[in-house]
Amino acid sequence: MKCDINVNDRLGIENSQLIKAYCELHPALRPTIMALKTWAKVFGLNNPSGVGVPVSFSSYALTLMTIGFFQVCALHAAYEHRTNELDGVDARAATQFAKPGEKRKFA
Repeated sequence: MKCDINVNDRLGIENSQLIKAYCELHPALRPTIMALKTWAKVFGLNNPSGVGVPVSFSSYALTLMTIGFFQVCALHAAYEHRTNELDGVDARAATQFAKPGEKRKFA
């Protein structure tokens, strides 16, 4: 069994609790992370030690990238919902947030 051991550093415990909290908030997060880690391992992209293959992402890095992706998707969905809700109304507040790839607009 391969594992990381953390001694005398509470930050690792805090990080684990934070990831657990994110997984509890969004039930699809845990299976998505597991699928991504499985996919990354097949392509040699989940080996931070570099033993036998080039150094690549750690499981923690893949997990944080997945959480970030979920956060961006949620923000984008909230933006879309908000702008649809304000359709035909003065939407100056909604236009302060740019969609990915767009410049910010100010009314």
